[in-house]
Amino acid sequence: MGNHDKFLHLDKSESAVWDVAKWLHGRGHSVEINCGAKAPDSSQWKKYVDNGDLEIALKVEVKHLSADFIGKHDWPFGGDFIG
Repeated sequence: MGNHDKFLHLDKSESAVWDVAKWLHGRGHSVEINCGAKAPDSSQWKKYVDNGDLEIALKVEVKHLSADFIGKHDWPFGGDFIG
């Protein structure tokens, strides 16, 4: 079996990709599963490079304050805002 044929056997990992996607989704992540096209032969591999198996989106909230501080010790507003 040549290297190209060995590479095509990665199809067996497809169920693992779906299992990980379900696990991440169950923990509140939006998951996108990328398509995986296969090169017909090893000479065309560059045309079929993929972008990984799956992607997750991370939400980031950014706030601006009009106060300077470095950490919890000099947080100007009191309370436990910084953990």
